Amino acid sequence: MCTAPLVACPVGGSWGPWGPWSSCSRSCRTAGAPDPERIRSRSCDSPPPSEEPPGAPCGGNGSERQSCPGVVPCPVDGSWGSWAPASPCPVTCGLGAVTWVRACDSPAPQHGGRGCYGNGTRRELCGPHGPCPDVPRWSPWGAWSPCVRPLWGQLSCQEAVGQQRRTRECVGRRPGGPPCPTDEDGGTIQVHACYNIQHCLLEGNWSDWSSWSLCTPPCGASPTRSRTRECQPVYPDYPLWVTPVGSSTPSRVRFWGSPRPRCPPLDGQRLRLEEKQPCEGGRGCPAPHED
Repeated sequence: MCTAPLVACPVGGSWGPWGPWSSCSRSCRTAGAPDPERIRSRSCDSPPPSEEPPGAPCGGNGSERQSCPGVVPCPVDGSWGSWAPASPCPVTCGLGAVTWVRACDSPAPQHGGRGCYGNGTRRELCGPHGPCPDVPRWSPWGAWSPCVRPLWGQLSCQEAVGQQRRTRECVGRRPGGPPCPTDEDGGTIQVHACYNIQHCLLEGNWSDWSSWSLCTPPCGASPTRSRTRECQPVYPDYPLWVTPVGSSTPSRVRFWGSPRPRCPPLDGQRLRLEEKQPCEGGRGCPAPHED
């Protein structure tokens, strides 16, 4: 206690109020690193300790730290791991292909990070391991034969059912080797019933107009486009299903041949009518390239 006259008493310091929290040291949390922190401070100035005579300083710390609340994890971009060993070559002859695979797991993308750029698989040829033996396979079907009927005579332009056939071969079969695989098309021969209308005079009807063609020439002066109507034959009203002798299953009968249709004249034409018109908005051809 200061009792002597004219003697100053020491004044102990006292803390002022805490200041505001600072910004967080980072905006997101990273695995393996300290959490983001914030700091605030206060001053020993309410009042400050006297200097003469010396007053007692403020007790405690002038700053404090704390972890930032609500900070989300930082995005982690993905990175490719190592290529796994290649798959075995799948062929024992000729050329094959092997595959390598890698995963985007070193690390895997997390918390909205970008995925790995590029492909997770890679293929390369393997072999060759020597020539492969021929594998029996069917050739494409040949063309249908004309519509005929043995021992019948002329079938053309009559309501008389004939037959057509087409054939194919088993290619690559070796003596004693495996046959060609069985498929829904059967064996080497296909047969179906038919009416022969080759070159027959038939009544005809004009088709509707076709769509307009592209402009010709595509660039340059006076391009035109065209559309057509065709004289199309009206096929005879023959039965389209017949039951062959010795069979209980009906067979579909097809028309074969190119008939000669007869239509009433249309603008002076009997088989094909063409209409042309100029194209609007034609464009000029580009200039030749100059070296």
